[in-house]
Order: sequence, then C-alpha cells, then structure tokens
Amino acid sequence: MKPIKKYKIAIIAPTPFYYHTPLYQKLGGSSDIDLTVYYCSDETLRGVDVEKNIHQQGKFVANEELLRGYNYKFLKNYSLNKSYLKWPFGLINFGIWKEIEEGNYSAIVLQSWTNLTWWLVFFACLRFKVPVLFMTDSNVSSEASKPKFKKFVKKL
Repeated sequence: MKPIKKYKIAIIAPTPFYYHTPLYQKLGGSSDIDLTVYYCSDETLRGVDVEKNIHQQGKFVANEELLRGYNYKFLKNYSLNKSYLKWPFGLINFGIWKEIEEGNYSAIVLQSWTNLTWWLVFFACLRFKVPVLFMTDSNVSSEASKPKFKKFVKKL
C-alpha cells in the first residue's frame, strides 16, 4: 500500500531551469510531499531563451535531466508574444486556474509575479483559499534601482 502524503504542493515555474531541478527532485522524492511543477513555457528545453539572452545557439542542459525525478505538467501559453522573458504578457496560461481549482493543494509556490499567469495564480489562490508562497531568484540588491511604482506594487 502506498503511503499517504501529508502535503500537496504545486510550484508554478516559468520554464525548466537547471538550478531548480535538484530542489524539485528532492521535494518530489519526499514521503511527505505530493509535488507537481507546472511549467508555463518550454523555452529552456528548446534553447530559445539562450538565443534571446546570450545570442548563442544551443541549450544549457539536456531535456531529460531537467524533468527527471518529479511530477510536472506543461501549460498551454496563449500569449501572442510567447516568452517568459517578455513582461507582462509573455506568459498567459489560463489553464492554471482549473489546475488550482481541482488540485486541492495545501500550498502553491509562485516563482515570479511579473506575467499575467502569476496574477491568475494569485487570484485563483484567493478564490479557492490556497496559501501562496513566493520563491524568486531576483537579486535583492537590484531593488533599490527599480522605479518607485514597481517597488510600491511589490510591497503590496
């Protein structure tokens, strides 16, 4: 008989990043956590973001290494200008609302707040009373140089 996991957690990620994979694998292997990672884009798997960021062809890591050891699902992106690098409408994943509504999650982990998808998640969590945690790899030191409006919104 399979043991019942204590916490059902969803992580909403822009795209698979090699430096997040060990965390997902660790959580995915936990006896206490039922983890699903929802990806809003597959740009890193195709190497598109490498071309956009550093103007080179190729990928940072092989696809199978990024997706091994945990449950994941790619969401359809309805954006006309698809890219996790495009603010604010590069990721528009309407399907996340239904995933949260039907998922019965203990908590949702958001990895950003800059695209429409993140706001859909936030409002779905409010609607369905699911706790939201924020996890970002933004540099705290860079916040001082941000426009006052952005700092105000982030404080909210």
